[in-house]
Amino acid sequence: MSRLSARERRHQPVSPTLIRLLLDHAADRGSTHPYGQLLRCRSGEPITKRRYDHLWKRLSFVRNQNISTHWLRHTTLTWVERRFGCGTAHAYAGHFDSGDNATVTYIRASIHGVATALAALTSEPHSLARAQQPLMRAYPGARVQAGVARRVDAVTVKVHLLWAARSVGGEDLERQTAIVRQRYVGQSWMPIRS
Repeated sequence: MSRLSARERRHQPVSPTLIRLLLDHAADRGSTHPYGQLLRCRSGEPITKRRYDHLWKRLSFVRNQNISTHWLRHTTLTWVERRFGCGTAHAYAGHFDSGDNATVTYIRASIHGVATALAALTSEPHSLARAQQPLMRAYPGARVQAGVARRVDAVTVKVHLLWAARSVGGEDLERQTAIVRQRYVGQSWMPIRS
């Protein structure tokens, strides 16, 4: 859960690796209060907004590439939107119905959709994520290059995929094919296990 203000809170899925690193940081820097500021200097003092600016200035390779916190956020949200849709990107960003776009009023993403996007982005499983496609489990970095879906019946589709990935041994796998069956359950498509 991330802290917004004294009265507002929202749930935000976080990768297991980030949780472990944040807990280690909290223990090392003396951040013990559950609602206190987590990120702290070596002295134990909470990090200020100026400290974030200073961290970016210290990383010359980052500065030379014009990378910023905003750029990282924009790039991540663009990736999520392209792969999981506008509703999931909107929820991933923590945006609420703000009237900035009429479409946003009608689309919603559950915390499970956000967790699924996070799991795909980090290649780490998440307990709230929807079941991953068999292809993504076997090749976590797989990219779908093309796909065609055909309806089998009212709630089932057969999807023909053209995909690429890198094998565990480091071999580039291009123009691979797969057939995935999915069933519409609740409000999302779920893979059918054969």
